[in-house]
Amino acid sequence: MRWSGRYNSPGVRSNSTAARLESANKYYGTEVLMSASTANQLSSRDGLREIDVVRVKGISQPVTVYESLRHCTDERRAQFNALLPHYDAAVEA
Repeated sequence: MRWSGRYNSPGVRSNSTAARLESANKYYGTEVLMSASTANQLSSRDGLREIDVVRVKGISQPVTVYESLRHCTDERRAQFNALLPHYDAAVEA
């Protein structure tokens, strides 16, 4: 099942997009979500986990959504890092 929320075009209404991503956290069980356009502006993708690809209102191509794990404690981040290869393999399947 995919989250059925609607997104706006990146850069057009970034506050609205951020609010929609924030509300999507509850659906995905995450704390910090960002779009691919935001992730692409980071110097490194370390600590990001791909969550889903969603349809965005006003954009013909789907948008990839990432969870940031950078805010986690070192212990929690180590747990995530141990699981990420398995998660990434499942996403690619």
